Amino acid sequence: MRPVSIGGIAVGGDAAPLVIAEIGINHNGDLEHAKRMIESARLAGAALVKLQSFQPENFMKSDLPYHDNIRRLSFSFEQHKELFAFAKKTGAKLFSAAFDATTADFLDQMGAPAFKIASMDCNNFPLLRHVAKKGKPIILATGMAGMEEVDAAVRAIRSEGNTQLILLHCVSDYPTNIKQINLNVMRTLAERFDAPVGLSDHSEGLHASFAAVAMGAAVIERHFTLDRKMAKIFPFSDHAISIEPQELEELARYCGSIRAMRGNGEKSLSKNEAKNRDNFRRGLFASHALRAGETIIPEMLIALRPVRGFSVAEWDGVIGKKLARDVNERDPITPADLA
Repeated sequence: MRPVSIGGIAVGGDAAPLVIAEIGINHNGDLEHAKRMIESARLAGAALVKLQSFQPENFMKSDLPYHDNIRRLSFSFEQHKELFAFAKKTGAKLFSAAFDATTADFLDQMGAPAFKIASMDCNNFPLLRHVAKKGKPIILATGMAGMEEVDAAVRAIRSEGNTQLILLHCVSDYPTNIKQINLNVMRTLAERFDAPVGLSDHSEGLHASFAAVAMGAAVIERHFTLDRKMAKIFPFSDHAISIEPQELEELARYCGSIRAMRGNGEKSLSKNEAKNRDNFRRGLFASHALRAGETIIPEMLIALRPVRGFSVAEWDGVIGKKLARDVNERDPITPADLA
């Protein structure tokens, strides 16, 4: 797998999964609210915090019924500058999804450590090539795209010499039904493109994210909100499918330990297992008083905790042996007891 680093954070391989808190448009067009979200996401443990950066006139037709609502949820470049300055001051790593070349140029000037390409632009080859030329890591969402389209998108990015690519499996259905998540696609993408792969999770709760991490996801991206109830006030936002600060904290904590949980795949004993197994496992003991010279038969033995002589695993080797001395009832059978 080709290694990728975002702002000094390793992605893929043995690194802990990268947790991205996507503010997107959940700031409600309120700059101060956006700042509170950036700080909340940082404190909850998100490695990266993401915006959606677009100029409405370069993004959608003005006669769309939801145009004005989306326009009110966009920030100007000056507002972006304030947010990037705030993130730098507080220690948050802020980046964004760029929806046009001019915005991508601006984000590059702001020092964004990476670019996100949203699922809707997976086939936007001019944008893909423009962003790829900047040489920074690209996180490409693959929602609404078949494998041929993903192939074409990856070729467009790599044709510009940019190999710092992360692919996100994504189902662009809000919320995503658990039967439609299809986490095995992550393995397909990783094997096909030799790149770190993760999940852009639009399902409810944390179960799919946890399962993805257990399956080896290098990145988990979740929409983030301070309060899902804001969906009633801002129905054109993503509040309803977002996780709240306490959920983000739980997700970040789990991702922080998952690599250690997965281990190296070798079946070996931990130090405590090796230390304790004789106390947990059973040994061979006399089921009743035994006399020297008797030949041991199964009825003479009972398997009890702990191991104090022969292990129960040595049962077959002890059966048929003669006793060299008397053994009291419930005493362990040891090598010294055998002739």
